[in-house]
Amino acid sequence: MGVIDSFQVGLSGRMKFEDSLNSMTLGDAVMCLAAGHVAFSLDDAPESTRWYWFADLLDSDWGLTGRLKPILSTAVTVELHRVAGMCRVSGQCTVSAQAWTAVRHSTEELSEAQSVRSVEALRLALSAANDIALDAIDNVTPEFSVAVSLAFEALASTPTADWKTATAWIVTAIGEWKSRTFFGI
Repeated sequence: MGVIDSFQVGLSGRMKFEDSLNSMTLGDAVMCLAAGHVAFSLDDAPESTRWYWFADLLDSDWGLTGRLKPILSTAVTVELHRVAGMCRVSGQCTVSAQAWTAVRHSTEELSEAQSVRSVEALRLALSAANDIALDAIDNVTPEFSVAVSLAFEALASTPTADWKTATAWIVTAIGEWKSRTFFGI
């Protein structure tokens, strides 16, 4: 039985993502998160808290723009900053589906550039931003589990970081989430 198979249990019995980092490789933990076999609960906080955390996951010192800075192009930085800004606005009011659609198209177009396709972490970072836009278009209350998986996978595949560093980055992101949900930020 593989790692992913061993986590195919009922929703209430899923291992927490942060705990999975202690019992499997970072790559396996991220894949289990993406497959829904490991839980990273985002519904235990107000929607505004989720939007602000996603904004920071994309664009902060501990998020994608901060951690991927050595490999980011100006175009990718601007795009991640743009989507993060829309997340911040969404924490306060509704952003139109047309605005999210424009972002989805621009992230998709940028991800097709050779300079992005050739660096897995950049492609994954833009895919996370694209998934946030897609989820915002398709759902009244976006869920974002795929976007989290893609962002964490981008951090894990950063060519300038070893697995210990990437794990520490992801643990920091989880810590940011926990501090916001615990203190209601």
